[in-house]
Amino acid sequence: MSLEINGIYYLLFFLVFFLAILPQIRLVIIYLDAKTYYSFYFGTHSTAGLVDAAVEHGVTTLSLCNINCTYDH
Repeated sequence: MSLEINGIYYLLFFLVFFLAILPQIRLVIIYLDAKTYYSFYFGTHSTAGLVDAAVEHGVTTLSLCNINCTYDH
């Protein structure tokens, strides 16, 4: 019986803890695998155009992953 009561107390503790911390958690979306027209057959936009579109849509984090090239302007 004592073990069951302790389990309930642990459950209540974690529930209260997560409910207290939940409003402070911020969702961060990172756009991975973005490619510019330097990636042959994969990307269609310039680097500046891609960044401008990301800013326009409120994106705060963008990962530029060009492939099949060693350069970008």
